[in-house]
Amino acid sequence: MLKVKDAKELGVGLADKTVGLVFEVAGTVVGNERLKDAGRDRQDAGTERLRAVEEDVKATRRRAGAKIAESRQKANQPAGKRSSGRSFFEEDNAFEATAEKAKGAAKKGFATATGNEQMKEEAEAQQDKATEQVQAAKHEARSELHERRADQARESSERERRSS
Repeated sequence: MLKVKDAKELGVGLADKTVGLVFEVAGTVVGNERLKDAGRDRQDAGTERLRAVEEDVKATRRRAGAKIAESRQKANQPAGKRSSGRSFFEEDNAFEATAEKAKGAAKKGFATATGNEQMKEEAEAQQDKATEQVQAAKHEARSELHERRADQARESSERERRSS
């Protein structure tokens, strides 16, 4: 789902690509290489901004998948023995999600050995949640990388445009 911030960034990305194209065309028409380069940099900034939005949307989708898996996990825990562990929203890094996945694998092994199907379902949901969390963290990191690249390209475009 597209958040308000993502919609704004989408608009900024499209605007950067459009402005960049105008600069590039103007630079080509008047024979100004710096203006043309500024336009290309601005288009690159727009592309990176759009990639950041795409990665952010993927991360949001993965977090939703993790929340669903967490609900499945809790549904398979005995009512009196539900874990009071950390909430999904507090687990914000890949390391903690990987640890959660390992706990799920150990739990699944124990459940298989003891023939406890409910615990096995809980463990599988726990592993699914951890997988989604790891993927969400990866997409968030990629989004941040694209945002930094977009900022750098835009700054480069501004420097080129000012010096032309």
